[in-house]
Amino acid sequence: MLTVMAMDKLKLPKRSFPTKQAMVHHCLREAILDCRLMPGDRVVIDEVARQLSVSIIPVREAVHQLQSERLVDMRPHAGPVVTGFDDDAIAEIFTLLECLEIACARHAVVRADEDDLRELERIVEQMERADGDRWEELNSRFHAAMCAAARTTRIAEAFSRVASDWERLYRLRLRGSAR
Repeated sequence: MLTVMAMDKLKLPKRSFPTKQAMVHHCLREAILDCRLMPGDRVVIDEVARQLSVSIIPVREAVHQLQSERLVDMRPHAGPVVTGFDDDAIAEIFTLLECLEIACARHAVVRADEDDLRELERIVEQMERADGDRWEELNSRFHAAMCAAARTTRIAEAFSRVASDWERLYRLRLRGSAR
């Protein structure tokens, strides 16, 4: 079921951006990742433009970028709609995470220096004492540190994209059941 995006879902950022399109992209992306915009919500270009005080052109450009990130889908007679995750997408995300974690760890074992190892140990120690949202944050930092230790730019970029999908999936479907 499609719902129209409520006007209070977007937050104006407190930092500056090089372009209006970058600012709009940031606002929409954060609203989607933070689950303020839910799967099935319509992104009404005119409303976004009005709320963010920009023309519709940067909004359309931002929506196209979000479409390439699979965060919105263009639907006939509805326009841009926030995407969700079906069972196949969930299985694919877990498969990709597994493959990328293995590849990253394989490279990190060979390339990590003492500073990398100390950072990874520090994060793991903090994770052992953390719970809930703090654990999630540390888990993300651990994987970022592992990718940094691996010194594999392409794997790190791919991992970041898939981890973004995982974080959104977790917020949408699993967060409530984990508590």
